[in-house]
This record gives sequence, structure tokens and C-alpha cells, in this order.
Amino acid sequence: MSQLWPPTQRPSGPTRAGAPQAPPGAGVPGRAGPSAGQVGGPAPVPPGAVPPGAPVHPAAPVHPAAGYPRPVGPRTTGRLLGAAGLSLLAALVGGVCYALLVRLLFDPATSEFAVLSVVSLVLGALVALGPALLGWSAWHHGAGAALALFAVVLGDLYGLALVITLLVGDVTGVTAAELFFQRFGDLWGTWARTGGWSDVLTLLFAPAAALSVGGLCHALRRRPGAF
Repeated sequence: MSQLWPPTQRPSGPTRAGAPQAPPGAGVPGRAGPSAGQVGGPAPVPPGAVPPGAPVHPAAPVHPAAGYPRPVGPRTTGRLLGAAGLSLLAALVGGVCYALLVRLLFDPATSEFAVLSVVSLVLGALVALGPALLGWSAWHHGAGAALALFAVVLGDLYGLALVITLLVGDVTGVTAAELFFQRFGDLWGTWARTGGWSDVLTLLFAPAAALSVGGLCHALRRRPGAF
């Protein structure tokens, strides 16, 4: 009886359904089989190499708080100028306010000056806000602390000039501006002779507050997603 269809060809060796067959030449000594890139996909990529056709992403910018220098550009220059402007404005306004408080809190009956430790702390913190928020280097925080000390010293000096004008201004006819700008040497000598250790500590509160504000902002900037 003739067959209605041609006989199917069976594999030469016994195989199990679903089991993968070895490529020709694999496992035979002296005969090289096909490479890994020709069976099942592309050739393996060495460690650290970029696969062919993969999108190349630009490197993420390094945060300046990690210790790397920030490149100087228009935006960086603007931030530095803004920090310097805010510090100078805070030092000018804070120094004038400090001098007025020295004059207002002076007691003519006892010739005693009020201790303005809290005012010195507030002045130092305000002067340090500019470098702390817009700066990123330890030099910027140090400059803010130096400017805070400079502002509180000048404020104390001008406050002393206002007090001297209050006491002897009617007799000598001298003004506080004249003492501060034209006779600054005499004013400095009087300030150095009348000042004590408590006054020195009060003045040092300003740079201490400035450094504290700068360190706090630096620590907050190191956190992910910080300003």
C-alpha cells in the first residue's frame, strides 16, 4: 500500500522534546564550534564598556559641597557678587543699629554701657547670611565672620562717639561724625582704654554667630536635594 505523504526525516540521534541541541562541532576535540556571538545573541560586552547602540548620558554634575571646585562662570560670579552685596548691606545697617543701641542704652547717671551680647549675635548671623546661602567655600564663611567682627567694632566705636557727644558735645561743640571721621585716633584710644573683657567677649559673639550660621548652611547643603 503506497504512502499518501513523504516520510518525515528523524534526527540522527535520540533527542528529548524541548531539550536544546548542541551546536555542530561543540564538544568535539580539534573542531571549533561557533562563537558565542553567533549563537543566541550578540557578543558579550567587557566589564566597564558601553554596549553598542546604548544611549550615552552626560555625566552628572558634581555637587560643590563634595569638595570639588566649582567652575567660574557668569552664574557663579553673580552669586559671589550677591553674597558680597548682602554682607556689606547687613554690616552697614547692623553697625548703625548697634551704635544707636549703644547710645540709647547708655546710662548717664552711672556712666555705664549696656551689654549687647544678643545684639552682637544677631548682627553676626545677619552678616553671615549672604556668604552662607550664596557661597560654598570655607573662605566665604571666614570672610563673613571677619566682616561681622568689623561691623560690630565699628558700630561700638560710633556708639561711643555718640555717647561722648552726649556728655561733652554742648561744651566742646564736637559732633559724633567729626569724632569718627576726623579724630578717629583719639576715639580709638578712648575705646581701648574704657573697654573690658566683657566688651571683648561681646564683640567676639558676632564672628562666632557668623561661623555657626555658615557651618549650618554648609551641612544642610551637603544633604541630597539641598540648595
